[in-house]
Amino acid sequence: WTFDEGAGNTAGDLSANGNTATQAGTAGSWITGKADEAYELGGSDCRFELLSGSGDLQVTGAVTVSAWVNSTAASSYGLIAGIDDVGGTANDMYALKTDGSDKPHWAVIGPGTDVGLTASSTLSTLGAAGDGWVHLVGVYDPDTEFAGLYTNGVLADSTTTVPPSIQSIPATPFQIGHNASDSGGYPLNAAVDDIQVYDQALSAAQIAYLCNSPGNALSA
Repeated sequence: WTFDEGAGNTAGDLSANGNTATQAGTAGSWITGKADEAYELGGSDCRFELLSGSGDLQVTGAVTVSAWVNSTAASSYGLIAGIDDVGGTANDMYALKTDGSDKPHWAVIGPGTDVGLTASSTLSTLGAAGDGWVHLVGVYDPDTEFAGLYTNGVLADSTTTVPPSIQSIPATPFQIGHNASDSGGYPLNAAVDDIQVYDQALSAAQIAYLCNSPGNALSA
């Protein structure tokens, strides 16, 4: 989702999967992004959701989520992109989000073992070091037993204690900007741009490419 539409209430999926996301809840606004256009979320329950369900985004194996984020205020448990619900992890799969203190966080929920990785700096602090935009990437690779959280192309946190797979929760949809069922208590106070999901674990070199080439994507 490049968020280059600049108007309207949908964000097109540029992959071949056709997962168009539709804005719901409190409306935000289209702004200049890291690459072309972006969308500044309107706070409260503002989000982009997949009305037709999550389909191929219900990934239970290796996965990578990449996003550009520009904080407008501190966020507490604000979902950037993923399959994430309220009330613990029973209905979660994977999520790139903030923790309760505005720090970037990558969560992967599996049978028996969960992954929770957190950056040492807040999203606001990371953005203040540049033009406001922060590149975030969460990676999960069950084959090499690795999970990592990257901020601006640099590994911020990692673990080799990972579940063998991600739990499957078909009832929880993939969303951008807000978790699945909360009515506005945990908004993402930020603008978002160029959100990408891969059903593979990207390498450090590939992540560096995405960070240094805003608006571009990797071939399948």
